[in-house]
Amino acid sequence: TRSAVVRITPAISLEPMYNDLEFGSNKNFADRCDTNPNIFQFEHHYSLYSYTITIDLDRIGRDENDNIDLEPKIKSERVCNVLEVLKVLNRDIKGRTEILNPLFAIGGLYNVKNPFFLNKIKVNYNKEKKAYSLNTEILQSTMALSFNNEKVGDNTIIGYIKGFWLNEEEFGKLCGKVFDNTGEFFDTMKEKVKEYYKNLGTSHEST
Repeated sequence: TRSAVVRITPAISLEPMYNDLEFGSNKNFADRCDTNPNIFQFEHHYSLYSYTITIDLDRIGRDENDNIDLEPKIKSERVCNVLEVLKVLNRDIKGRTEILNPLFAIGGLYNVKNPFFLNKIKVNYNKEKKAYSLNTEILQSTMALSFNNEKVGDNTIIGYIKGFWLNEEEFGKLCGKVFDNTGEFFDTMKEKVKEYYKNLGTSHEST
C-alpha cells in the first residue's frame, strides 16, 4: 500500500447553510412532448471555504515498495510544481467554475509533521460593509504553541489578497513575514523547499 504524501483535507464552509433555493422546470421540453413539466430545485450556497494541504517532504519521490528514491533536485521540482498550481487552483463542478486559490494563506516548513492550522480559520461577516474579517486570536494562539523548544510562529508565513479583508492591519502582528499577495507567499514557500532539498543533497554527498 502507498499512503498519500500530499494530503488535501475536504473544503469546509466557514458560514452556515441558509438553504437558498431556486426552482426550475423543463417546461419547453415538456410542451414539445405534450406532457407535464417536472419541477426541480437548485441549492445555492455562497461561502468562504477553508482547506489544509500537508506535504511530507521526507517521503516525496520515495517508494519502498519499488525501491525508488529520486534525486533531491527532482523532489524539489515536484513540490514546487504543486505550490505553483495552488496560485491559480480552480475546478469545474456541474458546469460552474469554482475558484479554489486562496484569499488567505498561512503555513510554513516545520520540523514536525502536523497540520497546525487545520480548522483554525474562522471568519466574521459585516452585513453593513458586506465584507469579511478574520479571527486573528485563534491564529495568534496557535503560533504561540512551542514544540521541541521552537514556536510554530517562528516558521510561519502569511499571504493574503489585499482589499478583501476588513482587518488586514492585524495580519502584520501575527508573524514576521506577511505578504499582501498570495503569489509572494507561495514563492517564499518554494524557496524554503528548495533550500531544504539543497541541504538534504549536501548531507547525502558528505556521507
